[in-house]
Amino acid sequence: MEFASLIYEILQTARKQIIQNSTLKIQHFIQFKALHSIVFIFILVGTSCTSTSYAQYTVKNKKAIASYVEGVKYSRMHNYESAIQSFKNALEREEEFIEVHINLGDVYLDKKDYKKSANSYERAIQIDPNFRPTIYMQLASVQIKMAEYDKALTNLKALQEMKKVPPRIQSRFNLMKEVALFAIDAKKNPVPFDPENMGPAINSKQEEYHPSITVDGEMFVFTSKILMGTTKAGQPVFKEDLFYSKIDETKRWRGAKNFGGPINTPRNNEGASSISHDGKYLFFTACNLQGGFGSCDLYVTQQVGGKWQTPTNMGPTVNTGAWESHPSLSPNGRTLYFASSRKGGFGGTDIWQSEKLADGSWGTPQSLDFNTEGSDFTPHIHADGQTMYFSSNGREGMGGYDIYYVRKQANGGWGEVKNIGYPINSELDEFGMIADPSGRMAYYASEKEGGLGMLDIYQFDLYKDAQPITSSYIKGRVIDADTKKPLNASVELIDVQNEQLITSTNSDEINGEFLTSLPANKDYALNVSKSGYLFYSDKFELKQQTSTSPKELIIELIPVKKGASIVLKNVFFETGSFELKSTSKVELNKLVGFINANKAVSIEIGGHTDNVGNSEANQELSQNRANAVRNYLIEKGVSESRITAVGYGDTEPIADNGTEEGRAQNRRTEFVVR
Repeated sequence: MEFASLIYEILQTARKQIIQNSTLKIQHFIQFKALHSIVFIFILVGTSCTSTSYAQYTVKNKKAIASYVEGVKYSRMHNYESAIQSFKNALEREEEFIEVHINLGDVYLDKKDYKKSANSYERAIQIDPNFRPTIYMQLASVQIKMAEYDKALTNLKALQEMKKVPPRIQSRFNLMKEVALFAIDAKKNPVPFDPENMGPAINSKQEEYHPSITVDGEMFVFTSKILMGTTKAGQPVFKEDLFYSKIDETKRWRGAKNFGGPINTPRNNEGASSISHDGKYLFFTACNLQGGFGSCDLYVTQQVGGKWQTPTNMGPTVNTGAWESHPSLSPNGRTLYFASSRKGGFGGTDIWQSEKLADGSWGTPQSLDFNTEGSDFTPHIHADGQTMYFSSNGREGMGGYDIYYVRKQANGGWGEVKNIGYPINSELDEFGMIADPSGRMAYYASEKEGGLGMLDIYQFDLYKDAQPITSSYIKGRVIDADTKKPLNASVELIDVQNEQLITSTNSDEINGEFLTSLPANKDYALNVSKSGYLFYSDKFELKQQTSTSPKELIIELIPVKKGASIVLKNVFFETGSFELKSTSKVELNKLVGFINANKAVSIEIGGHTDNVGNSEANQELSQNRANAVRNYLIEKGVSESRITAVGYGDTEPIADNGTEEGRAQNRRTEFVVR
């Protein structure tokens, strides 16, 4: 087998073993990346340190060669201290033994001692600049890890001038050069960044990561490691569990609590989760559970009456024999984003999306078009439904994994991917960033010095350009208008301009409560419906606002019966005219659906005006507006015999005509069951 192909096979096999036998978090890929770096060294130098059969040594000293071979053996066993000592012994006998300097650099790299690794590579180059030119590239990769971007660029340019870049690593060379150039510029133009550790309420002596938050900003969910004991050899044994914290009346996070059963299991890993924006669903990753489809699968559980139900595997369409993790549900509840190493993607791991079908199942996932040949993961779709944050090592950045953001466009596609900038991104790995509903506060995990554990969750003010659209929320309770008992009803928030569904949820069947996002900058129709009841409609005109306050509603659904009526709050006409505005379609189509679902019902459309102007003119206008609604319904297939239209003019006010607010309420369209 060709050497490069052999190394590739080794890489893929090891990658699968790491993913199958590791925890859920990003260290899957940090481990894989470390392995990839080592294998990359092998490809660059044209020989593996695990074999000496390809070697033509640059020295003749047999004792030096013996120490070198011994060092290689220790390297294979990951006994790095012994390997280092053997390599040093070889250098004491032959200081210009180039192969030793290279392999010593490899060992220091694996130990993350980047300074010593760079020194070893530099010494190899100093002895003979032409021995293996690709060492310039490996040295540059280590210098990027140390944020020495100018030095890295110098070495990359030196290799380029030598015209010794092998074709098989040309794309990696190009990316490294882009990284160095980007990082040099980014450090000259830093973005605002002042991270704050979230403290002992969230963080512990162990590791915490992968946060998510509900749209009301009151529930914070994350993954934490738990020390389970030690092996016979004294090595610590950890498992991952899901935890949550709720905010108190002083806007401080309470001490985190373990979700416990049925979400967390006694011995398996559960983590890398996403709480849905309404707090009703929890999507998470679990590995090696009975009945799973791969090493790590996606699961979902629903909260009913304050209790989490038994999680269910999301099935073979979403899950495969590969690795699935990092779920994030769109605010409308119709699109699930997640990371996967399945076949058919662009790189090692991709971000995929699956659409919810009419029967409630999930459709075949599609790889997003901004995925790279590297690894892309930890997607977080904000409550605005448009802004996504994710991490990648396949783009220009600061080195390692960087955080990026991208926005959905009006045509449904994704716009330009942007690096979130330095120093949020650094030469280290950054991942798993989310933004709170306001868009002003961001959270992510980091191994910064001074934390409570190795990996803690930090919060920071997100600078303006990287902020999503500010989103607030509607918190409501749906009850029967007659009995006042809670109802399980469908709740939809729709953009009246383009009829796009913004959020979709259901009120709780036990307490009738619901929570839905409310992004600024648009006008919305809120529709609440349940079989056997008149639907409820409301409107929120936020198009001219950049922020909005939370809304709390008690929604009383009226049972379908003769004489029952509601105001159609999202039926609009041109001023002084009976021409329907296009933004009325959302509400009128809802009315069509109601009529079609209630075959025995006939309705009256009632038009009403305020008392401004001539009463006869008001009467005529109200009749024409009622007729316009009736005609729309007939055009949509509703039988003429089931609809009457009556204009009431200004004769039936429901508010004081002495105020503008009252007059606005009196200008209305109603429907009545007849």
